[in-house]
Amino acid sequence: MPIGELAFWADAEKAMEAAVKFDPKFVEPLVALGDFYTSRNVFDNAALYYERARKIQPRNSAILLKLAESYRNDEKKKLAKKYFLDAIRVDPKASDAYLGLGLLEEEDRRRESAMKYYKAAQAADPNNPKPYKLLGFMYRELGRNKAAILSFRKYLTLDPQSKEREDIEELISKLESE
Repeated sequence: MPIGELAFWADAEKAMEAAVKFDPKFVEPLVALGDFYTSRNVFDNAALYYERARKIQPRNSAILLKLAESYRNDEKKKLAKKYFLDAIRVDPKASDAYLGLGLLEEEDRRRESAMKYYKAAQAADPNNPKPYKLLGFMYRELGRNKAAILSFRKYLTLDPQSKEREDIEELISKLESE
C-alpha cells in the first residue's frame, strides 16, 4: 500500500475513533473499520472493532456474523462457532451463520454435520444461492450426482449472473454423463 494511502487510512481511523468518543453508542464507525481491516485480510484487527461494536449492540446479528467471519478467517474456530451460534440465536433466519457453521464443519471433515448446516441455511433463506452450491459440491463428493445436479441447477437459477456459471454448467454436463 502506498504511503499516501496509509496516511489516509490512519487519518480515517483517527476520525472514526473520534466519532466513537463523541458518541460511544455509535457503532457504524466501528463496523466500517472492521470492514476496512477485513478487506485488507487483517482479521485480528477487524475482530477487535467488531467486538467493540458487539459490546454496544449485543443482539445485532449482522455484527455477530461479521465477528464470526473474522474469527473463522483468522482460524479461531471456537470463537467463530460461538458467534455464528449467537447470530442464529438472535436471528434464526441468519442463513449466512448456518453457512459459516457448515464451512467450519467441512474444514474439520465432518461432512454430515456440514450438510445439516447447509440444509438449515436453505430453510432459513430459500432464495440464498450459496447453500445450493455448497450442497452441490458435497453431493458430488459423496457420489450423489442427481442431488448434485439439482442443487447446482437451483444455484444457477437463484444466481443467474454467477461468475462461476460456466464452470458449474460444465460440471453439470460432466455429472450428467457419468
